Amino acid sequence: MKFCGSNLRYLSEDLAALARFDDNVLNDDKRKMVRAILTKESTSENPRRFIAENLNDLLTSNISDFVNKNSVVLFDQFELSYNFSSKDPEVWKSDEEL
Repeated sequence: MKFCGSNLRYLSEDLAALARFDDNVLNDDKRKMVRAILTKESTSENPRRFIAENLNDLLTSNISDFVNKNSVVLFDQFELSYNFSSKDPEVWKSDEEL
């Protein structure tokens, strides 16, 4: 757990949103991510780092569990569009506006 825990610094609410670009993430999970970006408030005292109480918390989590309204900060910083939130993940790859 110590090894795994030390690498959780790469899992944060802003970096989790980058899973939107991953073809290995299911469209259903991407839909959940969009819902979280639009509705879920951050509850983390340290949004830059995920803290797992135990390994089961991590193993039973979905990528959308790490995403919330603050997850678009990285998109803003790099001037990336998050218009994808208004469209279904099925069309993200084919839509030239995204």
